[in-house]
Amino acid sequence: MIILYAVKSIKNNNKLLHLTSKISNQKMKKKLLIISSILFLWNCEAIFVEDVSSETVVLLAPINNAEVTNGTIQFNWQEVSDASEYKIQIAKPNFATASQILLDSVTTSTVISKDLEIGDYQWRVSASNSGYVTNYSVSSFKVN
Repeated sequence: MIILYAVKSIKNNNKLLHLTSKISNQKMKKKLLIISSILFLWNCEAIFVEDVSSETVVLLAPINNAEVTNGTIQFNWQEVSDASEYKIQIAKPNFATASQILLDSVTTSTVISKDLEIGDYQWRVSASNSGYVTNYSVSSFKVN
């Protein structure tokens, strides 16, 4: 009788362990689903990138047809919302008939300086993020 009770007790414990394991697995699956959902929503920024391609970079200085003194020239432009970087290029005398590309750089800033000698120049800036790029905004100037 004692042996029969012990065997019955072991069978019931195995069923209980199996049932507990099932419940535990279901809870674990639910927790993993919740955590995965949170991580997905948290990383949506990486999935949804704002389209900046229709934005315009506003060039502040030197303005178009400006005449500046030779030396270090500071180039400034307005920040474009949702842009993460800017590409700035400077050509001599212009991009259509460039004898030199003096600067071709990517920056996160909206200001950059460059030493330039006397001559005619053209500069341009485009803004971008991980998915989109604006057209270049272009300006010409003269260094005296």
